[in-house]
Amino acid sequence: MNFTQFLQVLKARKAIVLTVFTVVVLTTLGISMIMPKRYTAELVMSIDSRGLDAVTGQPINSFLTPAYLATQVDTINSHNVALKVVDQLGLANSPEARQRWEDAGGEGNFRDYMADSLMGKLEVKPSRDSNMITISYTSPDPHYASVVANAFGAAYQKMLVDIRSANAQQNNDFFQQQLKGLKSDMDRAQQRLTEFQQKEGISATDERMDIETQRLNDLAAQLGQAQSATLDAQSRARGGVSSPDVLNNGLIQNLKGTLASQEAQFKQMQESNGPNYPKYKEMEAQVQATRDQLNQLLRQYSGSVNSVAANSASRQAAVENAMAEQKARVMDLKKRRATMDALTADVENAQKAYAQAQQRSFETMLQSRNSSTDYAILKSAPEPNGPSGPRVFLNTLLAVVVGLLLGISFAWLAEVMNRRVRSAMDVELLLDVPVLADLRKTRRLRRPRPPMLNGPKAA
Repeated sequence: MNFTQFLQVLKARKAIVLTVFTVVVLTTLGISMIMPKRYTAELVMSIDSRGLDAVTGQPINSFLTPAYLATQVDTINSHNVALKVVDQLGLANSPEARQRWEDAGGEGNFRDYMADSLMGKLEVKPSRDSNMITISYTSPDPHYASVVANAFGAAYQKMLVDIRSANAQQNNDFFQQQLKGLKSDMDRAQQRLTEFQQKEGISATDERMDIETQRLNDLAAQLGQAQSATLDAQSRARGGVSSPDVLNNGLIQNLKGTLASQEAQFKQMQESNGPNYPKYKEMEAQVQATRDQLNQLLRQYSGSVNSVAANSASRQAAVENAMAEQKARVMDLKKRRATMDALTADVENAQKAYAQAQQRSFETMLQSRNSSTDYAILKSAPEPNGPSGPRVFLNTLLAVVVGLLLGISFAWLAEVMNRRVRSAMDVELLLDVPVLADLRKTRRLRRPRPPMLNGPKAA
């Protein structure tokens, strides 16, 4: 079927189309007129997107999540918020509402029934491009709609305060319990440090370590000097009687000169007089006495040099022993100081942990008492000036469209159930035979009037 045939069907079935259209439009209009009027009150809330904690001033990470606004919408639509509204407005004490509940069967809890009835007429819409939330409530009574919408805003804020206070109170209880254990740990650490200081006789301000270290450094310097002196004395003692210190002695030099003079005289006497000369024996005895005296002095001074070397080595050994003892003393002091430092670090860590827990306990205590929120009511819900429904014009416009579609549908259904031949095309399609002529009645053509030659006749 083409569009021309469709128009022919509508033209033939126009009574059905008009009837259905009229019934739908009039019915809709009548129902819209007799329906009770509904009033919608709107409350607008703003969310502070900075999300700073009122006590600590730190940012709240939950404000950064994309689903935060949707979560707040679901919170407003929650059953607990509706229960708070029921309690706030005293709706559970309404005899009319209780009678309706009993007529409906009286199942469940009456407060839950009232909360569910409020949620059925509540609409919460978040803004698409801003941090705004609109709370709308619809009721036949404009004052009741305004009161309930404002009550939902107040109940939502109270719910946030209660949740935050409850969480902060739980955290505060946790930190209060932890403070007891941290205080005990800090006291034990301090006690261990005090006992160690009393036992070892050292304190945090003790300068004994510096004194002992300086003494060790002095002994190290003395050891270096003793080693140098020992090496020098030992090198001098290695020459024995030929040592430069022995040979260069003035007394030995004088004796050597005297001995050389006597030996020269004695040799001259041997050459000139011989061994039988009366003074030969005397001269020989003098030479031997001087030589013995020289050898005795050489041995004496050589022994003195060896004694100096031995004394220097002995002093070096004494300094080395003293330095070893001092080093052991310094190492022991370092070990005790390391132990004390570890105990001091334990005390400081315990004090730091206790201070941090005490700070958090104080913060959570303030948070549990904080009644401020990050939400502000930009516009309270006033009593609406006009009804929000029923919308007569919109319903009528929708009824016109629906009635027209239903009328066309019924006309088409009637045509399908009782098909008629309305044109030559229908004959060809239905009977599958060619059409030779169309004998439908046509209008008779009017003959043209002949023109007037002498003008109109006189009356």
